[in-house]
Amino acid sequence: MILFCPECSEYLDPRQAECTCGWRRAQNALMQPGQPQWLSHLNGAAQGCALRRGGNIYVSWAARISGGVSALHAETGQPVWEKPLPFTAGVRSSPVSDGASLYAASSGLAHLGAELKAADLRSGSLRWQIGLPDSVLGTPLLAGENRLFTACENGQVLGVDTLRGQIIPAWCVSAPRGARWLARADSTLAVLNREGECTLFAFNHGSILPQSSLSLDAALNAPPILRKGHWLCPLADGRLVTVSLHHARLEKTYSLGASITAAPLPLTDGSCLLALADHTLRRVDLSSGHEIWRSPQMPRRVTGGIAVGMGLAVCAGHDGGLHALDLSNGDEVWSSVLPSGSPLISDVLFAEGVFYAGSKEGEFFAVPWHGGRYDWAARFLAADRQQEKAGEYSILAAVTAASPRERREYFHSALSYWQAGERYEWSARLRERLPNQNACDLAQEFQRAGENYALAGHPSQELMVRMYLRASDWYEESCDQAQADRCRAEAQRLGRAPYLTFSKVNLPENCDSDRSYTAVFEVVNRGNSAAHNVLFRIAGNLQVRIHLQAERLPVGVPVEIEAPLYPLTSGDLVVHASYVDSEGRRWHNQKVFPWNVKPYDGVEIFGHVGLLKDIIGRVRVHGDVGAVSHVKALPADRDEVPDAHP
Repeated sequence: MILFCPECSEYLDPRQAECTCGWRRAQNALMQPGQPQWLSHLNGAAQGCALRRGGNIYVSWAARISGGVSALHAETGQPVWEKPLPFTAGVRSSPVSDGASLYAASSGLAHLGAELKAADLRSGSLRWQIGLPDSVLGTPLLAGENRLFTACENGQVLGVDTLRGQIIPAWCVSAPRGARWLARADSTLAVLNREGECTLFAFNHGSILPQSSLSLDAALNAPPILRKGHWLCPLADGRLVTVSLHHARLEKTYSLGASITAAPLPLTDGSCLLALADHTLRRVDLSSGHEIWRSPQMPRRVTGGIAVGMGLAVCAGHDGGLHALDLSNGDEVWSSVLPSGSPLISDVLFAEGVFYAGSKEGEFFAVPWHGGRYDWAARFLAADRQQEKAGEYSILAAVTAASPRERREYFHSALSYWQAGERYEWSARLRERLPNQNACDLAQEFQRAGENYALAGHPSQELMVRMYLRASDWYEESCDQAQADRCRAEAQRLGRAPYLTFSKVNLPENCDSDRSYTAVFEVVNRGNSAAHNVLFRIAGNLQVRIHLQAERLPVGVPVEIEAPLYPLTSGDLVVHASYVDSEGRRWHNQKVFPWNVKPYDGVEIFGHVGLLKDIIGRVRVHGDVGAVSHVKALPADRDEVPDAHP
């Protein structure tokens, strides 16, 4: 989430959709812990593991007498294709893609329409389809240029030319019945069935020849996983075995004391995540067999494949929930349980910072990696030396915190992270918006920001000028004119720039929300060059935002802004100015004024703001600064501008 406006650089409260300068966020994404980002409904039970390509998610599903593949927008869950890719039987395996086309196979018997289809990835339009001799329950394998293999339940493994949509006899082989899983390791094609019979074939100058076979002496209880030329196979008798695809031999066996209920997930450090029938998830060192950690017992068993990302291990449960565990110790960080409680039967997908899973009832949903646990996310990012991001998530934790004490702690954590990450401007602008801040402390914060950027050799002199001018403004408010002059002189040394300061002349206190009031503010250009095309905005806890314009404000000439205000509730009133210097560079500055307004229980006098034609505002100018034009008011969206204080 963007916390600092890209137009004016001011801090933007995460609950605000619009900055005072007029820039709008694309969306407000604040979440409660475990809240899905979106939930979509498929035409059948979600199957296999979804696929993300570009900005879309592709997920297969199976109904009683039909199936299909649906394309959903990854950010919203809305359908991308006009219709799902249809099949006459359920699609119980994962879709695959070569970047241009999508491939999927159905689980029907030959006379019920088992088929392999290819569709355009973007439009969903059918490219070709092939009838199959038997049901397909495993995911097709893309193996080489324009080559795809699919294993049928009758043991036939078919090789297909993906360009022409034709079966190539030289690429077809026979394996034991129940063939389901395919893998390729160098020049070897491996086929495995549910009974634990593994058959290896060799690619040989355009054809495939039988090579060797192996029996694991036990059925598989969950899908195998390929790791460095080896299959990790979870067996029904509670063993986890590794099978070499190069030599067709059993290399290691691990006895776990309970059967594995989902595909194992090997990690880059040589350990592996295992979901067991005792409703726990375990992390095991594959070299020694040592158990690194065991999770607390979950409400129901894990039913879908595990995914890892951003320091989390996330598994799908029979209780209808995604459960996210800290990868370092197995502690639960968040869980997201469907209201229906429908068991999650698809594998979990992690892509672009989001976890995806689907249920038996066809609910498919997405949860961002942090799962609404912004406090945990901030700590994880800080430990990963991502200080800038850690500060952002601390802000999100602060605005969703349950108590004032937690809120203060998270805000101060954000300040610390940004200081450590050398984002001095962010630290200063955030501190400026925190309540009960001392003007002298704020001045020193902005001055230090300017000095630190100079020491770090920051390429933007404009940024340093802004910091010193902001410091001078706060030094003046703290009655330290000498320091204000020093900061202004340093800003002038770095470059010429206008700088508008604001003070209240008349802002009524203890107002009623059923009346209008006239406020007067004085504006002075305390920079070292004139401000041109000045746009003033008055916003905050108002029914109507006021916009006023002036053509030119020279240095040192006071200007008074007078405008009628129609308050809603107590909160902050923000006076914002946007202007350009003589070289056409745009500058922004604003001041926040707390405003006490008594709530009104009756009908709001401006409930229908569209009836307001004009709000009469005035700019009183002392001196010849140019004409004032286009005095106007815009209706305010009351949900867009909450209290400005975090």
